[in-house]
Amino acid sequence: MAFLRSNALGRILFSVAVAAVLVFLLAFYSGSEYHPSPPWWNDPSKRPDAIGGKLQPLSIEDAEATIARLQGQLGESISQRKQDTINSHERINALQATIQNLSAEAALSGTPAFTSASNRSKSTGYRSADLQHLEGIEKVLLIMKTGATEALDKLTIHLMTTIPHVPNFLIFSDAEQRIGDYDIYDALEGYSEELMKERDDFKLYRYLQEYMPLGQDPKRLKLQGGWELDKWKFMHILSKTYKARPELDWYLFMEADSYVIWPNLLRWLKDFDHNQIFYLGSPSYLGNVLFAHGGTGYILSNAAMRASVGKDPDIGDKYNQDTGQTCCGDGVVAKALLDNGVTLTSSWPRLNGEPPYTIPFSEEQWCSPVVTFHHMLPIDVELMWEFERVNATAEYYILYADIFDHFIRPHIRAERSGWDNGSDDEKYEATAVEEQSKANQPDKPSSSKRSPASFEECRQACEAKDECLQFRVKAGECTFGHRVKFGQKVPFDNQQVNEYQSGWNFQRIEALRMKMNPCKQPSKESNDA
Repeated sequence: MAFLRSNALGRILFSVAVAAVLVFLLAFYSGSEYHPSPPWWNDPSKRPDAIGGKLQPLSIEDAEATIARLQGQLGESISQRKQDTINSHERINALQATIQNLSAEAALSGTPAFTSASNRSKSTGYRSADLQHLEGIEKVLLIMKTGATEALDKLTIHLMTTIPHVPNFLIFSDAEQRIGDYDIYDALEGYSEELMKERDDFKLYRYLQEYMPLGQDPKRLKLQGGWELDKWKFMHILSKTYKARPELDWYLFMEADSYVIWPNLLRWLKDFDHNQIFYLGSPSYLGNVLFAHGGTGYILSNAAMRASVGKDPDIGDKYNQDTGQTCCGDGVVAKALLDNGVTLTSSWPRLNGEPPYTIPFSEEQWCSPVVTFHHMLPIDVELMWEFERVNATAEYYILYADIFDHFIRPHIRAERSGWDNGSDDEKYEATAVEEQSKANQPDKPSSSKRSPASFEECRQACEAKDECLQFRVKAGECTFGHRVKFGQKVPFDNQQVNEYQSGWNFQRIEALRMKMNPCKQPSKESNDA
């Protein structure tokens, strides 16, 4: 080797050998395919530095320059590989951190994997795209009512979840709108100009007609009067619906803050004949008229629609006087139906008027299917939609017990501060100290005033009553709950937020749960509607 370095030819051969080694290493580290036999290997005349088919002598300077260039490329390749490795490790660490954060959040939320309270096999649920393929859904028309001042807040979540997968639906409001690809129809179109000028209830409607075409947001304008105007939508929605789609078997009327579990609804409707008159709803009273609460949702069979709207297409305008004299348009609908021989079939608890966290869970409805919810915020709709897609099937009902196990039970604690759990079934009237004082001094008149109850005092008083499942202290007032409610966080801007404390007797609640579970899947014979 010393000999090679001692003369010019030797140095050239040594340089070429080093260059060949560097080429091999460069190919190896760069990941490119290495060719040990280049095209000019057996034919030197094809080498890039061959001129006129003859090789030219390689100078020492050229060889050293080539070596320097190859060394630079090799160094860059190795550096890039190191950087790629560092980046890969950083990405892996970031993913691991994300997984850990999500796991921590899940642990803090206390939400376990869903376990059915009924005696059914584990459900696999359905994908959102499968909703439109559920048997019978093509025979049901969903009619959703909203208002221009709330449509973007309440309706949008439905347009992102269930509605795109429902084959038949109509959306009505107090102004014609379009949100994305969805048309919203004006329920009030058709009322006479004379009536709208005569009634102050239509003041909001006149503003909407004036300013919405100018691109003005009704919510930003803080327009008032939505409640007064809302009652005028009901009868016109009824008549417009049948005029648009008279051929369907069932008509489900809902509001934008309501939610329906479609597999439960469709399985339930199989128990009824749409050719018979049915008006299904959760009963309420308006005077002496029994009516279905609109927010809970109500259902009319095709026969019921034919018997009322079908006989009188102008029925929507024939109850204007009744509408003007009452608070509630759903009550007017019931009167119009009753006048045509259509009476209400009570369908509570299947048709339910509460969101999951204010449902008063008890033995009365524990093993019943639940079909609708009301007062649902957009986040509630999203959570219920995700739950339904994973757990609902056409073969098994989702029961109240299932809702409790998934949405409520994981979050029950011994105490929650700044929380209202809706314990309003009984008021705690006297403290133990006052009772003892009264026993010791029976002739002494009791004071009408009492010292505020502490949380511990309220808890002990609840334990002393067998029927007490939960309790609440609100500004020193102790009240009991005989049914299980989760309730809600008191808003932070409420000046009394720190005066609310809620507690639950978890042992009694678990005893109730174990007593009721497992629930049997309802049959047609056990249908409570």
